[in-house]
Amino acid sequence: MVAADTPVNVCLTCVDREMILHFLQHSIRLTIWGKVTGRRIGAEGFMASRGMADDDSHRRLLEYGGNAVDALVGTVFCVGTVAVYHSGIGGGGFLLLRAANGSYESVDFRESAPGAAFENMYKGNVNASLFSGLASVVPGELRDTEYIHKKYRKLRWPELIAPSIKLARYGFLVNEDLVSQKLPATHSIYSDVFKLATTRDMDTVSPNKFLTENPTWAVDSAPQGRRVRLGETMTRKRYANTLEAIADGGACVLYGDAIARATVTALKRANGIMSVEDLGNYTLAHQRPIDIQYRVYKLTSTNAPSGGVVALSMLNTLSGYNDFQEPIRSHSSTHLMLEAIKWAYGQRTQIADPAFNPGMTAYIQSMISSETGAEFAKISPQTTFDLSHYDPKGLESLNTPGTSHIVSTDAFGLNVSMTTTVNLLFGSQLMVPETGVIMNIEMNDFSIPGESNIFGYLPSEANFAKSGKRPLSSISPIMAETSDRDRLCWFQSHHYRQCPERDSPHRWQHDDC
Repeated sequence: MVAADTPVNVCLTCVDREMILHFLQHSIRLTIWGKVTGRRIGAEGFMASRGMADDDSHRRLLEYGGNAVDALVGTVFCVGTVAVYHSGIGGGGFLLLRAANGSYESVDFRESAPGAAFENMYKGNVNASLFSGLASVVPGELRDTEYIHKKYRKLRWPELIAPSIKLARYGFLVNEDLVSQKLPATHSIYSDVFKLATTRDMDTVSPNKFLTENPTWAVDSAPQGRRVRLGETMTRKRYANTLEAIADGGACVLYGDAIARATVTALKRANGIMSVEDLGNYTLAHQRPIDIQYRVYKLTSTNAPSGGVVALSMLNTLSGYNDFQEPIRSHSSTHLMLEAIKWAYGQRTQIADPAFNPGMTAYIQSMISSETGAEFAKISPQTTFDLSHYDPKGLESLNTPGTSHIVSTDAFGLNVSMTTTVNLLFGSQLMVPETGVIMNIEMNDFSIPGESNIFGYLPSEANFAKSGKRPLSSISPIMAETSDRDRLCWFQSHHYRQCPERDSPHRWQHDDC
């Protein structure tokens, strides 16, 4: 490796390839209503999501008199029912909403660490942050959906959940998405696929057959002794019962009473530390949205501990290059993009939950300030540097794969962007037997003291686990609007999937959205 202050040729060195891979695994994908993906609902409503069932009754909530929030909430429940591999009420995430008057609201429903969590809890047992009761933090998705529904609703809560209850009880067709995610989740190289820092030794683990050999899972995924196949019907009847209870009693059903006790019992049986009190004490965090001016667009995103500030930092650096998108500059613009990514990920090593890190708000503002953007934009067209030039402390930037993203808009002027996740495929692979709820694996998104990642980077102290703390996330929703508010675009991160060229950051530069 070269010294930090030594310039090297601009060709794609090993360092560049490493950064490209890391960026592709956190690739920014674009959703523009009516142009890239999405479906028109009713007269003036649109929505888009991934991992849906053939039954589209949840999509038709706009036609039944609902608004964008109603449609989004109904779809969130449906996705959590059908796309069991990446989302559900056992997880959490971030929401960005633009109201009819142009104001923005950001909701942090990221999962929070149990009250008994502490930074050295995985000492000598790193893999417990992956597939055990210790891997799960307190979920927030249901609190979020209930909150936004109460604030913006037009339809009744039970109406939004009814389509998902029907799917869970009477079945849905197994689609290609579900089939394609089962293979890596049950293969011995699963951990290597996602380059997890804490699973360097997982190549010795035998193939995981939890979908067929764990009775709690097999009831749904292998009722005939083998995994359900493409085109066959899959049911989740215990989950249907849980959704019915939520439809009748609201979010408090999950955070208290019998369902909460069942959750805690299942986790403790797997050496977990979550308590009923932890579930009952969970609250949403309402961080102020952050924004920058990028050419003719105002870009708005979610605050830390999300990855929104990282995405805005990249664009802030690139905003000074007016001909960045020109085809004739494809090679130099790729170089500029790589340098912007390196600077942003160098900054990311210091990002963590603002509630536990004094000065984080000021740090975030400095990351996306025009002064910082101008300084980082002093990129030589001929040189690049070793990674230590961008990340002097050599701290890790965790790879956090696997999300579900949903966007919705309506004729009333509401625009909603929500990303939710249980982290890795099928979360911690722990399902609560009585409820069918799949628990998350978000404790693995904390940095672990004494454990460098697979690239040899040191853990970030700012992101160490603490009681009630929320781990760093790569989720980065962005809404872009012109100054006259005539055009509005959505951007969103989908982790671990390599994006095609049309979804690359160059797409941000197009002025036709």
